Amino acid sequence: MGRVVAWLTKRSGRMKGISEVIVVLTLILVAVVAVFAIRGWLAGQQSRMTNIDMAATTYNVAYGSSGMIIISLGVRNNLPNQLQVQAVNITLNNGTVINLPGGQATITPSLPYTINAKSDGSFTITINLGSTPPSVGVARITVQVQDTASGQSQVITAVGGG
Repeated sequence: MGRVVAWLTKRSGRMKGISEVIVVLTLILVAVVAVFAIRGWLAGQQSRMTNIDMAATTYNVAYGSSGMIIISLGVRNNLPNQLQVQAVNITLNNGTVINLPGGQATITPSLPYTINAKSDGSFTITINLGSTPPSVGVARITVQVQDTASGQSQVITAVGGG
């Protein structure tokens, strides 16, 4: 510390006395400013980071006769607490959107459905399109989930096809 004081106080060959208390206070001030600058930078970086998905979803599609589509949907809970599957939205390649629970399709087990921590849930979705041409298929499936502990919701796009 004495060398720091000597270096800070040396002017044109002669030593001038600066109190060690002043030097310590100056170093503390510099450290506080550096901490706030780093904190601000980290906050900016955190806002740019991607969020971790609460769940991972996959699906397989089988096409039956008479416009029947059967979807096997798997949902993996990535959280350390329970996760509730609240809704499933299916977009067909002709632009039709099917919202579950409701209308044109059935899902087993019914929604909302709770999945335990770090576990999997499996769903079977049956869509009866009737006289719709057989070329209609599933374009996209999204699943809305909610963390039962925090109440935070997330919409996740399922991966798969068939």
